[in-house]
Amino acid sequence: MKKAIIETVFWILMSVVFGMGVFFFMGDISGYQWFTTYTLEKMLSFDNLVVFFLIFSFFKVPKELQHRCLFWGILGAVIFRLIFILFGISMLSYFHWLIYPIGAYLVYTGIKMLFIDDDFNIEDSNIYQKIIKYFKFNPQFVKDKFFHNGVPTKLLLVLLVIELTDITFAFDSVPAALCVTSDLFIVFTSNLFAIMGLRAMYFVISEIIEKFWALNIGVSIILVSIGLKIFLANILHIPELYFFIFTILTIVMSGVISVVFPRNK
Repeated sequence: MKKAIIETVFWILMSVVFGMGVFFFMGDISGYQWFTTYTLEKMLSFDNLVVFFLIFSFFKVPKELQHRCLFWGILGAVIFRLIFILFGISMLSYFHWLIYPIGAYLVYTGIKMLFIDDDFNIEDSNIYQKIIKYFKFNPQFVKDKFFHNGVPTKLLLVLLVIELTDITFAFDSVPAALCVTSDLFIVFTSNLFAIMGLRAMYFVISEIIEKFWALNIGVSIILVSIGLKIFLANILHIPELYFFIFTILTIVMSGVISVVFPRNK
């Protein structure tokens, strides 16, 4: 836990230093956009980690094997995010009007997160059902191997579920970033820094996962706000600084509410 906390703090500090570099070399507007996108992606990654925790619990993955699974899972997330971002930016450059359906999707996603109790049931999920339908796996863990005697092991099954789950999360996080800015450098680097350090952050969050229940509310409010900002852009201009401050305050208030009003009360 001590090592995980130190590594988590290290990556957050590195992100702050990089963000300050964006301020210095690209200007204030780009700097605020970078920090807004990074903060949002970091909070959305919290949901990823919660689902990873449920996946590991469901498959009864030993702690010593979770490190290896998370390493390859996060590497895959970086690659898929880059593909999603390049595709999204290229589409918006040719069809700018797509920003409005994306904004509407973010409003829908935020409202769904806020009002719908959507428990993640792995056995009932389409991802899990299709994987076990088309592939045969060794039902046991064989040390830290993904294959044993040419047969995929249970650890590879867990990795596939994590990778495909992360792709579904990318459908929320990448559009949210593109609604803040369409700058490829800002969107990709903010996503990259939000993802880096997730492996260490997972072991921290797995210990406090129940305490910060209100973070979901904060993230949903931000997603709805980004969507509304898109539709109101021609009527009401909100400076990047103000929206960044709003994002930070929303997250902080969500954390305070979680501590002051514990879920069990």
